[in-house]
Amino acid sequence: MLKINFKKVKDFFKQLPRALAEHSFLTFLVFFIFSLIVGGLVFYQYGILAKSAEQLKGEENIFTFDQDAYQKILNEWKSRNEMLSGVGLKVYSDPFKAVATSTPKLTK
Repeated sequence: MLKINFKKVKDFFKQLPRALAEHSFLTFLVFFIFSLIVGGLVFYQYGILAKSAEQLKGEENIFTFDQDAYQKILNEWKSRNEMLSGVGLKVYSDPFKAVATSTPKLTK
């Protein structure tokens, strides 16, 4: 049975940052190549395989322009524009102006 010597593992992780710093250029190259590999795999998965899966579907998702829906939207916009253009024409009474009414005068 395999026994793990935790003291050796602890010492290894204590010395790891120093060893990486001593070989910083090599460490940089290893991390750079690792990031290129991971980036390439992600690009392959979501770029190339996704496009080939779309091409296998065929031309099922052909874009068609729905002229009736377009006309309904245009009519709705036209009716809204007509309603909004009439908003500035109506004159409302000012509730803060004094109303011209005759008030009785008080006499002494």
